Amino acid sequence: GINAEYMGVNPNLRRSFHKKGYSTSTSAQLQQRYMDEENVILVNETDNFLGVSSKREAHQWQNISNNSVKTLHRAFSVFLFDSKNRLLLQQRASDKLTFPNVWTNTCCSHPLYPNEFDEDKEDILSRNGIRKAACRKLKHELNIEHCQPSDLKFITRVIYTARNGEWGEDEVDYVYFLKTDRPIPKPNKDEIATLQFVDLHELKTMLSYKGHQWSPWFLGISDGYLSKWMRDLDLIMNSDKHVDIKTIYKLDNIS
Repeated sequence: GINAEYMGVNPNLRRSFHKKGYSTSTSAQLQQRYMDEENVILVNETDNFLGVSSKREAHQWQNISNNSVKTLHRAFSVFLFDSKNRLLLQQRASDKLTFPNVWTNTCCSHPLYPNEFDEDKEDILSRNGIRKAACRKLKHELNIEHCQPSDLKFITRVIYTARNGEWGEDEVDYVYFLKTDRPIPKPNKDEIATLQFVDLHELKTMLSYKGHQWSPWFLGISDGYLSKWMRDLDLIMNSDKHVDIKTIYKLDNIS
């Protein structure tokens, strides 16, 4: 099942890696295998389904920069808050192929085809495949066992393209909020180097510190939206304030 797909390392992927003669001994090799074995959902700029691509093909900059190759795909970004309304940030692990070592929101990844594809759900709020993907990755990256798709509050979608050497991102990104008062387990070190809770003032201080690198999608979201969302967090979690199912916001200042 989807919720059991990752137990530190996806056992089905591990078996397939050995079958193909791949080594799974290091985190870096695992990241390479995920690129080949997992398929993302290609969409157009209005988030309509176009097809399927390997994660590798959709993240190679030579493809993203080639207008004749379809690489825009669905993704999600989870922003987890504790009972004090502090946001949980992560620093991505050094072995991540795209944007290693950068600070970003709690969890970011992709719904995978076919298990997390629910195109029959035209209503954005009914697309539980993406929510299931978010719970899967919260378990994989942060060892959070208690996530249910219904716990995730949809906020909006953003679209952006960003380069990181030979790799890049080209995404329609679903933004979800999650609030929990449970303690956060130790993260999966293959995915996450460090975790840190911050309130809005602490976040602004971190963003102003020149020694930190940040993911481009997080900078784009924090630049135009995150401050007002965090100020209104209690209202957001209990109403439709700031929820926008119609607009896909283009993130500016992305490098």
